[in-house]
Amino acid sequence: MMNLDLIICPLSKDDDPADFSHFSDTKIVLEIKEIHIHEKIKAVSPHALVLKGNEAGGKVSKYSSFILMQWYLKNTDYPVFIHGGVGRYTAAGMFSAGVSGLVMDSQLLMADEAPVSKNFKTLLAMLDESDSTDITYNGDDIYRVFAKLGTKIVKDLKIKAVELGADPDGKEKLYDLITGHMTAFDSEEAPFIQSLFYLGQDGVFAKDFVKESARLGDIISGFFKTLGGNLNFIDSHDPVKPDSPFAKDQGTRLPLIQGPMANISDSSEFADKILEHGALPFFAVGSLPETLADRMLKDGAEKVPVFGAGLVGIEAFNPMVKKHLDLVKKYKAPYALFAGGVPAQAAELEKAGTKTYLHTPSVSMMENAIKSGCRRFIFEGGEAGGHVGMLSSLVLWEEAVATLINKNYEVSDLYLVFAGGIATCFASFFISGLTSFLAARGAKIGIQVGTAYLFADEIVETRCIKPQYRDILIRENETMVIGKSLGLASRTAPTEFARMMVETEAEMIRNKESLENRKRAFEKKNIGSLLIGAKGFLPDFKNPGPEHYTWFDDEAHREKGNFLVGDGLAFFDGPVTIQKIHDTFFETKAVLYQNLNFLEIFSSPKNKIHDEIAVVGVGCTLPHAQDPETLWENILGKTYSISPMPESRFDYDLYYDPDRSAEDKTYTTLAGHIDDFEFDFDRFGYAEGKEKRLSRSQKMVLQTAYKAVEHAGLLGADNRLACDDPSRTAVIIATCLSNELGNSLQLKYWYPELVSMMEKPMNTRP
Repeated sequence: MMNLDLIICPLSKDDDPADFSHFSDTKIVLEIKEIHIHEKIKAVSPHALVLKGNEAGGKVSKYSSFILMQWYLKNTDYPVFIHGGVGRYTAAGMFSAGVSGLVMDSQLLMADEAPVSKNFKTLLAMLDESDSTDITYNGDDIYRVFAKLGTKIVKDLKIKAVELGADPDGKEKLYDLITGHMTAFDSEEAPFIQSLFYLGQDGVFAKDFVKESARLGDIISGFFKTLGGNLNFIDSHDPVKPDSPFAKDQGTRLPLIQGPMANISDSSEFADKILEHGALPFFAVGSLPETLADRMLKDGAEKVPVFGAGLVGIEAFNPMVKKHLDLVKKYKAPYALFAGGVPAQAAELEKAGTKTYLHTPSVSMMENAIKSGCRRFIFEGGEAGGHVGMLSSLVLWEEAVATLINKNYEVSDLYLVFAGGIATCFASFFISGLTSFLAARGAKIGIQVGTAYLFADEIVETRCIKPQYRDILIRENETMVIGKSLGLASRTAPTEFARMMVETEAEMIRNKESLENRKRAFEKKNIGSLLIGAKGFLPDFKNPGPEHYTWFDDEAHREKGNFLVGDGLAFFDGPVTIQKIHDTFFETKAVLYQNLNFLEIFSSPKNKIHDEIAVVGVGCTLPHAQDPETLWENILGKTYSISPMPESRFDYDLYYDPDRSAEDKTYTTLAGHIDDFEFDFDRFGYAEGKEKRLSRSQKMVLQTAYKAVEHAGLLGADNRLACDDPSRTAVIIATCLSNELGNSLQLKYWYPELVSMMEKPMNTRP
């Protein structure tokens, strides 16, 4: 092979790295679907990585692009390109996080130049976000394809993948079956709805990409125009920062919600620690019996100033839902959120004074809720722990944002919370890039985090979970999903219990058991497992009371417990504190600005940053002018501020000589001098007399800088600079003053030499 510019080669944990040393000038890019394969990547020494997430079409990763992106940005220095979930709005988030490029395929299939049939484009125009699914073999080999509910070929292959799970050659047999049934995109006659072909979850973006033009050049141009425009809003409207409008609304320092975790977030002590560190805590009411829910909310209302109640709104899963609504109203919970709720439930609580969020795992649910008057939404992707939806964060977030914009919904009164897989600073940067333009339109933006708190010291100290729960999570770097074929998908740690649940599910499919029987068996085996995992005991449901608990310790706890956790566990290899978790999202913004500067330099014809300096405050200390206003008046009035130096500041005998040829003398006594300067030592924290450690010129510079900050309106109550990011705020000082103390210090060092020279006889001096 000659004259190759680029080779893209897949690399997995089971592959032997290829030798590309003889390709000299050819760029080598590795396609990666896994984490923890540093040594294999290093052996190839590629120029870049393409991270192919679960959202893409074809053979994909078990991880979403969002998780892969965070992992490789955190753990490597390679340029990374994202394949899967790239949309008109998520792209801004990706570049904000620090990615180097994007890969698109399904998104561009409706372009005029795409080599696909008219019938296929007609199908793409009718896609919704649920029309992509995966065929999975033993949890590792995953093929993402198109499927409607009635697409028989995909249903058959899903079952076949399970049946082949026990076959030593099952992996190869499944691949042969898939490739043997593939339908070409350019087929004019194929009944595509009943056909098998690769299509990513991001295929639903295709119709949005051709909204203004189907010409490929126009699509790409419009894409980058939208991308650039949205990035421009980050500086002025970044919503992921302390004291944002969202944070102020919920009475916290940070625009952050702690996700309610079933059987875990039930302690007022833990909730108070979350609030103390700036986030809004939530109690997990879930499907608790009325007495337990009452006790928990009563304790929370008495001990935690601001909190929320996490509710399950589907009566089939939570027979107590009506009782729970009454309890929320009884204890006047400031906030609530519904998983599986309906707009009427949210409206009921809003009317009672509880600000209420709806989980909306699909765009249609969001639109229905908006039309019903709801204004608070949580978009949680499938990377989260516990019960999960089918859409990854990137696809759900893109579809939600695109729908709000394309259909001209008024966003200024919306509260939008993004959740699912948010675990690193790069996720924070991503949300800034994705949502700043919405914040500029008045939307209030927040993030929700759950998994990260499972690693917090405080969650163990307050006995929300047993220490072994955290130990188990620290040992793992991946999750698994149980109940997927039953419509009860739940993300958890890959423990013995979870593997047993998946194998039981598969075995029942192989035995042709009905869906009803499989659901019943799943629910029976799962009952109490969450409580065992979190607390290490199982109550006797017929005989309430701790004296009837069955306790599980050590091995029994590991074997019987269900340890719910999101994909974010991959980023934690030890205990952390709540403060450290919060700092990760809100105290690392300097890297975000570096990413934005890099983009500006890269895209500029002159390879320069185009940032302009805005003068927002001015201070001055000048002769006859202690402030800019007086200086301007002096200029207009032609005030002359030059005069002879007073004898108290100038030794005429020592320095002055009207003879211009006199050595080491000055022939003028005129100068611009300030006679009425007084240093406010108390303002700057100096005890009386201690200010003498500063020279007069240093005092002037300090006080003048203070005036400029005060003039700009950026002076805090503590007399310090009060702005969003002081490290990005410049104070420019112009001074012609010398440093009197510096001069004296220099004289001190030179003094012994001066004395020694004066003591030498005249004839021995140089």
